[in-house]
Amino acid sequence: MRKLMNMIRGAGATALTLGVAAGAGALVDGGTTTPDGVSLNKLVAPVAEHCEQAIAGGDYETIFICGDEFFEFDFNAVDGGGANVGDGGRYTRLPRADQAEWAGQTPMRATGPNASSCVACHPVGTSAGAAEMNVIRDPLHSADPAQMINRNTPHLMGSGALQLLAEEMTTQLHSIKAKAVRLGVEFPLISKGVYFGQVTGLGEVFPEGIDADLVVKPFQWKGNFATLRDFTLDAMHNEIGMNPTELVGAGVDGDGDGVTDEASVDDITATVIYQAGQTRPHTEVELNQLRRSLNRMGPEGKNLAV
Repeated sequence: MRKLMNMIRGAGATALTLGVAAGAGALVDGGTTTPDGVSLNKLVAPVAEHCEQAIAGGDYETIFICGDEFFEFDFNAVDGGGANVGDGGRYTRLPRADQAEWAGQTPMRATGPNASSCVACHPVGTSAGAAEMNVIRDPLHSADPAQMINRNTPHLMGSGALQLLAEEMTTQLHSIKAKAVRLGVEFPLISKGVYFGQVTGLGEVFPEGIDADLVVKPFQWKGNFATLRDFTLDAMHNEIGMNPTELVGAGVDGDGDGVTDEASVDDITATVIYQAGQTRPHTEVELNQLRRSLNRMGPEGKNLAV
């Protein structure tokens, strides 16, 4: 578990010195209006509980719980969630490239923001979404539906193990390349039984289903991200509209909504730990076996088996 937590924190660990604010909502006074026109006067809304204290404590269970709560929290304008998508709205399933504010966001968004919480698209914990939760993406900011991409929300079960598996495959592919150069012989790039192309004795790579850097990227539909952390940063910014400090820097309002430090480095760390701690999917056969075992444990086990 320690190895998994070190992997998850990744590049974000060095960014802990940024001095992230304890709560984005605290940066907004009542009676003000955000630059994108949302009135905050007398706005009564729950403010997200951030995870700096949980991370500082270093207790895995506490961090996991905070990540769970951040994953499920329904973000609002006070937190910095969403964006101006026209007509006073904060979220949209159809990306609004026609809105000037959308084009000016940092980093540029490819979608929505389309949901105020992670569980809005992952309705049962880290489950996949139903068809009606499909996400429309417009990475070219074309405003042309014919150029947009329709994607279903994938499940995140076993994602920590998936990253570790991808890292093992990446290491093996780089070892094969190094051996090919050392011996001056062409080799197939095969790891865990998966063929990824060829490498020549000069180190020239002819990849298949992977980039020439030989890094296996298991996250997002087209394998854009190698780590669960990068995947989470992208989803938090694009889908939820919570502009992460880790992407834009401390105190920087990257999406122009008047709120900074919307999702801190520690928030992302805790959210990633929560996701990486999810078990792999289980079959009904396995679940029934577990229920039978629990039922044999007496009243306490039977309560768990329900």
